[in-house]
Amino acid sequence: MALEGLAGCRAVAFAGIARPKRFRDMVGRLGVEVAAFIPFRDHHRYSPFDLGEVAAAARRHGARVAVTTEKDAVRLGGVAPPAGLAIHVLSIAMDVVWEAHAFWSVLMGQPAPSGEV
Repeated sequence: MALEGLAGCRAVAFAGIARPKRFRDMVGRLGVEVAAFIPFRDHHRYSPFDLGEVAAAARRHGARVAVTTEKDAVRLGGVAPPAGLAIHVLSIAMDVVWEAHAFWSVLMGQPAPSGEV
């Protein structure tokens, strides 16, 4: 099911990324009711215990699914979700538009030198 199909659904979100609050907020903006959020440290490798905690939070909060990032889905490393817990993965796409001046401004904290790209 596409994540958009979860709009209005209660879910537990979990993520082991540098800015987990941004992920939680993004899931909420997609119309998913984030009943609970479980942040893990960045680059966390998940264990069956971790997913058990996610499943327990889902039961406590009446959520039927869990939502995580693509990065975290890879880090599940073959750990099967507990029975009764469906895990959905939010796929994020990015379009890069090359604007040299904006790139240098962000990178260097100042405008790009004249004539350089």
